[in-house]
Amino acid sequence: MYFCLVNTLAMIAVWTPLIVKSFSAGQSHTLIGLLSAIPQICTIVGMILWGRHSDLTQERRWHLALPMLMAAAGWFCTALSNEPIVQLAGVCMAATGSYTAMSIFWTLPDRSLSFQARAVGIAVINAVGNLGSALNPLVVGWLKDLTHTYTAGCLYAALLLLVAAILVRALPHERQNASREWVPE
Repeated sequence: MYFCLVNTLAMIAVWTPLIVKSFSAGQSHTLIGLLSAIPQICTIVGMILWGRHSDLTQERRWHLALPMLMAAAGWFCTALSNEPIVQLAGVCMAATGSYTAMSIFWTLPDRSLSFQARAVGIAVINAVGNLGSALNPLVVGWLKDLTHTYTAGCLYAALLLLVAAILVRALPHERQNASREWVPE
């Protein structure tokens, strides 16, 4: 799950200005920079509101899966539309959903791993997940060179997010005996 999520975060960080430039051909670099900031503003609002709702309800799995699905839908909109406003809205959805999912993601290891397994579990999750940030520029760059558009790269990110959302829903329920705190023996 984390590999898929970090992959799309790398997609946003590395490719957003170039994707915006691809559907804003002929615009100034300043305008492209300003348009590229819009998804980040949406992300700030989305993370605060969704994180607050998740904390109030103490429900994490749907609060993680739904933003992943929203981000996937955003990448699909960006990839499949020819309308610049729809493509920008798609990037906004992708950024907001991805970063919002990231803010909820790290609540799961605490709920599903025993205290003794948390350090190693979190290290493994982080190590495997961060391979996504290394792999994304290679894959998306290769797809861009192959197709001369960002469509395939956006579809790649969307499919990874769909896989992640399915994996979130397939997780076993949280451990009943997973202690929240360390208790000395």
